[in-house]
Amino acid sequence: MKVCSECGMMHNGKIWHNRDEVKDHSAWDGAKKVICPTCTRVKKGICLGVLHLASPLLRQTPDEIMQKLKSEEEVESHYNHLSRIVKIERNGNRWDVFTTTSHLAIDLGKRIKKAFGGEIHVYPDRSGHADRKGQQERTVSVNWKLSAEDLEK
Repeated sequence: MKVCSECGMMHNGKIWHNRDEVKDHSAWDGAKKVICPTCTRVKKGICLGVLHLASPLLRQTPDEIMQKLKSEEEVESHYNHLSRIVKIERNGNRWDVFTTTSHLAIDLGKRIKKAFGGEIHVYPDRSGHADRKGQQERTVSVNWKLSAEDLEK
């Protein structure tokens, strides 16, 4: 057994699990301390997805938007341990949300569109990061936009 010294996830030889998913918590005591693939990506700044948000709404309700992003990240991380927000760069009416997986960037964009409306566009980029098997993982850019005119409707 291995346990990530950064996030506390446990690896049973096949898959990474959250602490609450493992029934035998005593396994943590003797587990080898490592850094999981997700924390490695975060530390190295490996981002396979970026969500570009543009709207006056980002200034008007930043806490609500941040809550939606964090909530979706939590949901997605239960399905895929590799899904995590690396960083969020906030600059007035524009935010850039960098993610460890392209799927998370797309799902975050869909969640924001569903909650607030607006337009979403997904742009596949180039090959990004080589995974442990040497296969190239694709990167993606997702743009969400809600104009001031759309807010007034």
